[in-house]
Amino acid sequence: MKKRKQSKVRFQKKEVDLISNLPDVLLTSIISLLPRTEGVRTSILSKRWKTLWKYSSHLSFDQRQMSKPSIEDYLQTSDPIMRLAIARCRKVAPKEEEFFDEISKAAMLITSIVDSHNGPLKTCSIRHLPESCASGDVVEWMKKLLVKELTLK
Repeated sequence: MKKRKQSKVRFQKKEVDLISNLPDVLLTSIISLLPRTEGVRTSILSKRWKTLWKYSSHLSFDQRQMSKPSIEDYLQTSDPIMRLAIARCRKVAPKEEEFFDEISKAAMLITSIVDSHNGPLKTCSIRHLPESCASGDVVEWMKKLLVKELTLK
């Protein structure tokens, strides 16, 4: 009797995307645990994820970390008194591009995220720089946020 070669049958396993099967409520809870800029970045994953971050129940910002290399360099190379003067000028003329420094760019990002957020917030934490107080940004954020717990550091 001749031995037959056993042919191997190859099955292609279809990968199951378990994350996509999760309900939006659970996904927004997971996104809430991410640092805010990372949570917003999830919007590029798919059409479904595009707006999920807007319903996160927790927001957490650290202005110094948002564009870390640029801000660190700016803080080390610029005069603190000049930075506060620029921030005060931005309070008077918020649309003037000459007053857009690295700190104001991070502040505009926070403002944009706060303005775009749709869901109810349970907590919000904003670690900001003194220049954001001088420019009035912090006061504006506080006015916009209707939260049970607000932490400013």
